[in-house]
Amino acid sequence: MVNRFLSPSIHWIHRLLLITFLWGTSFTGYSQTLLEYRADRIDVNGIQRDYFIYVPETKSGYFEMPLVLNFHGYGLSAQDQIERSDMSALAQKEHFIIVYPQGSYLNGKRHWRVGSYTRASRAEDIAFVEELIDHLSEELPIDKNKVYACGFSNGGYFSLRLACTRPDLVAAAASVGGTMSQENYDGCLTSRGVPVFLINGSQDAIVPLQGKSAKGYMPIRTVIQKWCRKNDCNYRNSQKFTLDCAKQNNVERIRYIDGNGTLRVQQDVVQGGGHEWLNVEGCGYNASRQVWLFLRRFSK
Repeated sequence: MVNRFLSPSIHWIHRLLLITFLWGTSFTGYSQTLLEYRADRIDVNGIQRDYFIYVPETKSGYFEMPLVLNFHGYGLSAQDQIERSDMSALAQKEHFIIVYPQGSYLNGKRHWRVGSYTRASRAEDIAFVEELIDHLSEELPIDKNKVYACGFSNGGYFSLRLACTRPDLVAAAASVGGTMSQENYDGCLTSRGVPVFLINGSQDAIVPLQGKSAKGYMPIRTVIQKWCRKNDCNYRNSQKFTLDCAKQNNVERIRYIDGNGTLRVQQDVVQGGGHEWLNVEGCGYNASRQVWLFLRRFSK
C-alpha cells in the first residue's frame, strides 16, 4: 500500500533490515521487517542536504503524528542509523514519522557539528534541522508540538546541542552513547529546560561515563546535573532502581523529578555495555523503545 501522504515523484529505496546479521545484536521485537524509505534532499543556504524518511501507513483518516529526528554517529551515515537503531518498525507500530538526516563530511567522515572533535566544521546543521522540520511540516501531517531528537554517539551529542540552542524546535531529546562537548556544555545558556534522556554503557571506552577531559568530552554525571538544573529538578532527589535483565547486563536507571512531581531527566547505565546502540538480549531492554517511551511523554 502506498502512503497517501507521500509524493509519487520521490525516489524510494527498499531495505530489508537484517539487523542480527549486520550487527550481531538482537533488537527485540522489531528486526527483519521490510520497510520503505523515501530518500530526499533540501537546500540549506545553497548546500544540498540529504535525509531518509519513513512514514507509517495508516488505515484511518488524516491525523497529525509526532516526528522523531534520529541522528547517526561520527563516521557513520543515515543508512547505518536506520539499521543500527531499527526504529522504523517501531514508528510503524506507534504511529510516528521518523527521519534519518545525513551529516556532511569533515575530513572524509560524516559528522554533526558539536565542537570538540568537530571543531573545524562549518556545517550549518542547526539550520538544516530547522529547514527540514519546516519543509516536512508543509507536506506531511506533523504535530509540531511533538518533534523529538535522538541519536547515537556524535548524533547524541548533537541532539543535546539542539535541545540547548533551539529548545523551541524540540519537545524532548535523547542520547545513546553520547554526552556533551565542553563547548556545547559551556554554551548551553537558554533558560527553557528541554526534557532529556541519556543511555550509556558502563564499559564504553569511546565515550566513557567519566568523560575525557583531553578531548573535551563532559562526564555524564556533570551533564545530567546541568539538565537537572535547567529542568528545575533536585539532583539529590532522584529515583534510582535497577531493571533486572541478563545477569551480566543489569540496567541502572535514575529518574529526576521536578517540583511538580513530573519526570524531566532520565539516565540509564547498561552494566557491561560498550559504545553501541544499547540493547540487552533476553530481557526486552531495547534502546529504541526506551527512547520512544521517554520522548512521547512530552509536548511543547
